[in-house]
Amino acid sequence: MSETKQPTYGNFLGFAFFHWVLRLLGLIPAYLILMAVIPYYVIFRPSVFRSSDHYLRHRFPDRHTAMRHLISLRYIYGFGCIIIEQVALGILGHDRMKVSFPDRETLYHLSGKKTGIVLLTTHVGPWQSVMATIDKMACRVFFHFDIENWQGGHFFDLASQRDRFSFISPRGHLGGMIEATKVLMDGDCLSIMGDRVDTAHTIKTSFLGEDALFPVLPYHLATSTGADIVALLTARTGPMEYKIEYKCLTEGLTGDNYTKEELQSILAGRYADFLEQFLKKYPLMWYNFFNFWEKNKSTLKN
Repeated sequence: MSETKQPTYGNFLGFAFFHWVLRLLGLIPAYLILMAVIPYYVIFRPSVFRSSDHYLRHRFPDRHTAMRHLISLRYIYGFGCIIIEQVALGILGHDRMKVSFPDRETLYHLSGKKTGIVLLTTHVGPWQSVMATIDKMACRVFFHFDIENWQGGHFFDLASQRDRFSFISPRGHLGGMIEATKVLMDGDCLSIMGDRVDTAHTIKTSFLGEDALFPVLPYHLATSTGADIVALLTARTGPMEYKIEYKCLTEGLTGDNYTKEELQSILAGRYADFLEQFLKKYPLMWYNFFNFWEKNKSTLKN
């Protein structure tokens, strides 16, 4: 598999410093320090603005470049807050988080059907931390997630939660697809990213006014196994406060009247539309820095 590599900022000492601040001083000092360092990244590291501007110029097409630079300060600061709070949940305790999930019982009921669920997550808000609250499913939950290659420490280890979940590495044989297929055929739940682009396997759909390329793998898995696809999008509504929005993309769809390729296209379009409507309400909440909209390309480049 050829997966696009997301740019990373910060280093071991920087992460260790914020861990120290959170343990000894708490959240407010961490927010203030973050506020002081963000202008450096946006102003003096042009790659930060370039990577964020792929999205910002599509979400704010009427704003000129100088205005988008100002917007990017808020955007990157929000991203930093998400990372700080993810670490804080691990260090300070899970009970510090307040989560509103109106459709929680709907998801749990669907998991009881034991027909398999592709749980589609996205780089919006504190997706990783909130996913760790999905702990009452009526089936087992597996994460298609490279847990060994997470820079700066992730929630699962910081909170000593790794043993509660099962992980399938995308770096494994065939990208872990044999294991992933078995999970769904057994009626269990596979959590997989809907916006982590595998450059070799994409599907085109309209997104924010232009054709964009998204990974086809989640839809291939669902149409091959008969599993449902549920998309979860998470918004940060305040310090340590989050809301999860839910949509079953396969609701009302059957394979009787469509080919497998047509079903995959419909599902990808439903996901893109759900994400687009979410970003109208929470415009600075999508933290994916790839250029999804490159025209006439079979692969994506940063």
